[in-house]
Amino acid sequence: MKKIVMSLGVGLLLVSSPAMAWFQVNLECNINEAFASCVVFNSGTRPMYCEIQADGQLYSGHVAFAYLNQWVPPGQYRYVNVPSPGPGNPLIAARANGRCRF
Repeated sequence: MKKIVMSLGVGLLLVSSPAMAWFQVNLECNINEAFASCVVFNSGTRPMYCEIQADGQLYSGHVAFAYLNQWVPPGQYRYVNVPSPGPGNPLIAARANGRCRF
C-alpha cells in the first residue's frame, strides 16, 4: 500500500512541478541484524536522479550511514544498504529520506 501511495505522490508531483524541480522522498526500509535495505522506486516515464541518505541505529547506540546518488530508470528500483559493523552490534532501526528530480 505504501508503494502505491508513494507512486501516486510521485506522479502528482511530476504533473504539477517543473521538469527539473526536486521533490522529497521517504523510503521504506527492511532490517535484519546484518544490514538494513531501503528502496526507492521510479513510477514515472523518465529517468529520475536521487540523492538519498539512510541511517541505521546500532544496538550500541551509534548510527551507521549510507548514501545513494544515482539515476533510477523508469519502472526500476534502487536500494540503499546500511551494513552492521559486526555480529556483536546489530542494527535495531533504520530510516531513509532524500530528494529526487526528473
